[in-house]
Amino acid sequence: MQHPIRPGEYPDLSNDAYHGGPGTSKSGLDIIHVSAEKFAFAKSPEAPPREATAAQAFGSAYHMIVLEPALFVKTYTLGISMADVPHAIDSRDELVAMVERLNFDRKAKLPTSGAKADVVERIISAQAEDLAEGFRSERAYLENMKGAELKQVIDMLNASRAGLLSTSGTRHELAALLRANGVEVTLWSDVQAEWLANNADRIVISPEDWATLHAMREKLMAHPAAGRLLRKRGAPERSFYWVDIETGELLRCRPDYLTDCGIIVDLKTARDASEDGFISSIQSYRYDVQHPFYVDGITAAIEQACLDRVKPKAFVFIGQEKEAPYAVGVYWLDPEDVELGRMEYRADLRKLAECRTANAWPGYGDGIQQISLTSWHRQKTALASAPQVLP
Repeated sequence: MQHPIRPGEYPDLSNDAYHGGPGTSKSGLDIIHVSAEKFAFAKSPEAPPREATAAQAFGSAYHMIVLEPALFVKTYTLGISMADVPHAIDSRDELVAMVERLNFDRKAKLPTSGAKADVVERIISAQAEDLAEGFRSERAYLENMKGAELKQVIDMLNASRAGLLSTSGTRHELAALLRANGVEVTLWSDVQAEWLANNADRIVISPEDWATLHAMREKLMAHPAAGRLLRKRGAPERSFYWVDIETGELLRCRPDYLTDCGIIVDLKTARDASEDGFISSIQSYRYDVQHPFYVDGITAAIEQACLDRVKPKAFVFIGQEKEAPYAVGVYWLDPEDVELGRMEYRADLRKLAECRTANAWPGYGDGIQQISLTSWHRQKTALASAPQVLP
C-alpha cells in the first residue's frame, strides 16, 4: 500500500497540517471503535469542518503556554479593556453632554421665517441681549420695514451668533463635531478597531482565561515531578508517522513532549486530577489505548525511518485541574492495563482493515438488539431496592 507520507519524525509540521493530513491517529481509532460508519463519514467530503469547542481552544492555549511559551506570545494576546484606556468614550450620552456643554456659551441662530410681527419681536429680544454690536432699532422703525429688510437685520444679528451645535447623529459624527470645535475625543470603538488591526494575526484571550493560563503554568512548573519532567531535554509537538505491519495502515501520533531520554509526557486538563478522578478520565477517553499506541508507534517510526533517537521507554500522564488551586497529579499506567489497551487498539486496527477490504462501514446494526446494563448499575439498583432491616 502506497502512502503520501513516509514513516519518520516531522519536527516542523504545524498542528493544522497534522490534523488535516493523511494517516489514522488514536482519535480516529476512538471513532471506529464506536462506529465504522462514523469513521467513514469523518473522512468524507460531507463531514463538517473541524471546529474547536471552547474547552478544546482553552486546552490548545494551555498546551502552548506550557510547552511552547515563546510561540504562545506570538499566537495569543490578552484582550484589551476600557480600563486600559480610561479616557476612551463608549457612551453616546456622554458625547451629547459634551456638545451641550459647548452650547452653553453659544447663541442659537435666529430664524428668518415666520410672520412679520414674530420677526420684529425676535429682533427686539435679540437686541435686548446686547448681541447687535451697536445696532439698535425701535419697534416702530422695524414695523415699517419690508420683509427683505427685516431678513437683512436678522442676518446682521446672526453674524455675531455662533449657533448651537447639533446633538443628533452617531457617536462618530458627534466625535467629529467635537473635534472640529477644539475638543479632543477618543472613541472606545476606534481604540478597539486599531488594536484589532494591530493584532489581527493573534488569538484574543479574555483577561480571565489569561490569568488562569498563567497561574496554571506557574503551579505546574512548581510541581516537583511535573516540573522535573517538563524541564528535561526534549521537544514538544513532534509528529511521528509509521506503517502498521499487520494492516498496512499509515498511522500517526503527536506527543505533547518527548524527552531525549525516551519519556513521553502527555499533558491533560481535567475536571478532577485526583487519582480516582484521573482513572475515570482514562476510562472515559481511552487514555489506556493512547499509552501503548504512542509507545509502539514512535518505536515503529524510529525503526522504519532508521532515526538516531532513543526509543520510548516510559509514558507519563500529567493531569491538571482548571480551577484554583489548579491541582496537579502525575501518573503512569499499570503494565497490565497498558497491555489491555494495546489489545484494544490492535482490535480497532483489524476492524479498520476489514472495513477497507470489504468497503463496508457498518453502523450500530440493522436489526433489533438486546442490551444489558452494567453489573455496577445492577448492583447499585439491587442495594437501593433491598428491604431495610430495622434495628
